[in-house]
Amino acid sequence: MGGHMQGTRRLLDEVPAQEKIRNPELLERRRREILDAALELFLEKGFKATTVRDICQRSGISHASIYDYVANKDDILRRLLHRMFQPDKESSLDRALAGGYAGPEGFLDDLFAYSWGANREAILLVYRVIGDLSHEDRRAVLGRDAALAGGIERYLRRETGLADDDPRLAVIANLIVFLNAFMPFRDWYTRDLDDDDLVRRTVVDGVTAMIRQLADTPR
Repeated sequence: MGGHMQGTRRLLDEVPAQEKIRNPELLERRRREILDAALELFLEKGFKATTVRDICQRSGISHASIYDYVANKDDILRRLLHRMFQPDKESSLDRALAGGYAGPEGFLDDLFAYSWGANREAILLVYRVIGDLSHEDRRAVLGRDAALAGGIERYLRRETGLADDDPRLAVIANLIVFLNAFMPFRDWYTRDLDDDDLVRRTVVDGVTAMIRQLADTPR
């Protein structure tokens, strides 16, 4: 895919409009059906092994009409990544930076609940296809993690009142990003624990305790 997908920063920031379908409701519905089917197949078979015909069969959209909604398989992946990185609702980090939480517990709970729940398959997709991306594309995708870590560090620094030159919050921020990205792969050790809320609460409580310990401990 690396040779076909140019300008990943645009890929992650915007999706070019299609002009063929004039009914926006139909366009949105059909495109969502295509993306949902493709996401399942990319996770099951991998990006390279999945064909457009496979996506048509899974989505129920004919091979002749699918190109009314998407340009090609690369465009489908582009739209899936866009959907992951540009959620329809305000992100928990945006809300945290705007002062929308009384403390880090609520922020962390919302952050993890979204990533480990509604956005879980999209996160799995990123790490499934990362090897198919060009070097520039991978840098753009991983740059999102760096931006998230930077935003979390700013929020936690404000919450704790720690000095700007205290590097410990950068460590905690990157730990949060790590948990946020890799806990969707946690099935290998929680397959016998049928309680996602318990897992999330435990992690939130542990990270919150670390943040408060830092705030109470001089460097």
